[in-house]
Amino acid sequence: MNTKNVNKLVIIPLVFILVLTLSITYALFAKNVNTNNRNITLSSINKYIGIYGPNKNNIELNKDYTFTIENRGTIDAGYELYMETDSNDDLSKITYTISGDVQKTGTLSDRYLLEGNLIPNEKNTITIRLTSEDISSYSGKVKVNTTYYKYAITYDFAGGVQGANTPITYTEVDDVSIPKPTKAGYAFTGWSGTGLSSNTDDVTFKNQTGARSYTANWIAVSSLNKTLNYTGNYQVYNINATGTYQITLYGAQGGNTDAVGGYGAST
Repeated sequence: MNTKNVNKLVIIPLVFILVLTLSITYALFAKNVNTNNRNITLSSINKYIGIYGPNKNNIELNKDYTFTIENRGTIDAGYELYMETDSNDDLSKITYTISGDVQKTGTLSDRYLLEGNLIPNEKNTITIRLTSEDISSYSGKVKVNTTYYKYAITYDFAGGVQGANTPITYTEVDDVSIPKPTKAGYAFTGWSGTGLSSNTDDVTFKNQTGARSYTANWIAVSSLNKTLNYTGNYQVYNINATGTYQITLYGAQGGNTDAVGGYGAST
C-alpha cells in the first residue's frame, strides 16, 4: 500500500472526529448557558454591574411567582422591579402583593413595583401575586433594572425643626444640600457630623458613599445679649451663629463732637 495514501486515510477521519467533537461540545455548552440563564437578566448602570433578577413573561392573575434578585457584583447596587405590559385594562384595578424578604402591596397603575438595595452577594427572594375583582385575565412581564445604591442620612435636630426638603437618602451621583433647621429661642451654630471637622452652616456633597449622620448645634439667643461700653477704641464681639440680630448703637460724647440718641439696625 502506498504510504502517502495511508497517511491521508488516517488524517482525514481524525480531523472529522475533532471537528465533530468541538461542534457537539459547543452545542452542549450553549444549551447549558441558555438553560441556566432562562428568566434571568443582567442589567447595569455605569459601573454598577452585578444585579441579577427576573425577566419573566406571562405573569398572570391569581398565581404565585417566586424570584431571586441578587447582587453578584463587587460593589453596592440598587434595583427597581417593574411590570411591562401591553394590556389596555385599567391597571389600577389589579393589585400586586409582594411577600418574602420584602413585603409590599399596591396597584399596577404604578408600573414600578419595588426598589431596594443590595450589598455584594446579598439576595432578596420574593413572591409576587396579582389579583383583581374586576378583570378576569391579564398577562404581563416582570423585569429588573440596576440603579444606584441609596445611602441613608440621619439627623439629630436637638429639639429643632428640620428645613424643607431635608434629604434622608442619597446616591453617589446626587448633588446633596442640607438645609438649616430652626429652633425657637435659639440661633443655629452649624452642623457637626460625617466628614466635618468643625461646625458647618452649609453642608453640601457629591460623589460620596456610605451612611451619613449630622447633629444640629444651637446657642440660646438670650446668651447673645452683649453691652459694649464706649472706650474710644474699636471693640469686636464675634457671634458664631446663623440668624438675624438687632444691633442698637447709642451715641457718646467724644472729641469736639457731641452725639446723642441711638441707632438700630438688623443684620
